[in-house]
Amino acid sequence: GYAHAGVRITVNGQTDPDWQVVIYDRTGEETFRPGPDGKWSQEVRVREDQKWIYGYASINGKLETSSTQPLPRWFRVNIAT
Repeated sequence: GYAHAGVRITVNGQTDPDWQVVIYDRTGEETFRPGPDGKWSQEVRVREDQKWIYGYASINGKLETSSTQPLPRWFRVNIAT
């Protein structure tokens, strides 16, 4: 089954403020920008038995970037049980 409540992911200043973050959850993907200090917090809905959430940050919010742009940075967040 799916949990009705989600988990909140909080990242403290590790994301370039000019980049966009994409998180994949059970309903698809969510795209947003971090705050001006690089911090962000997002609630994500998860399955009851889900152990991690993944996503990426990129300059344009997409996996495709030009050769002059930095590559997207993938991340995985483990969910403590």
